Amino acid sequence: MNIVRDSDIMGKLMAAGENAADLGVPVFVGILSVPCGEVGVWVHPTSNISNPKSVDMVNRPPHYQSESGIECIDALEAALGTEAFIAHCRATAIKYLWRTGKKGSAEEDLRKAVWYANRAADAQAKLDGRTPKP
Repeated sequence: MNIVRDSDIMGKLMAAGENAADLGVPVFVGILSVPCGEVGVWVHPTSNISNPKSVDMVNRPPHYQSESGIECIDALEAALGTEAFIAHCRATAIKYLWRTGKKGSAEEDLRKAVWYANRAADAQAKLDGRTPKP
């Protein structure tokens, strides 16, 4: 992960908002706090995203994807087995419902909870020998 701490670049990015991709600076995925109260711009090393607003933090958050393209959730499913994976998804859905609106966007938390509940339902359908619903 690359953290850009150049205050001039960060100021331009924050002022530009949706038009940040036109500034000719590294593509960023989000603003994050780092120890000591500094703020950095997280630049995904393999990102080819031209518009930061196009990042899907619910369905495909870039920080959960390896450089080879493997999604963390898929690795978890393979490592845990179906029943433990369903329990993980249910617990994670509860976590996002619990924290809704307390960290970041309430809407995003609710969408993540639904995403994990749907992922658990799909895994349960497969376990029961049915095809998951689209």
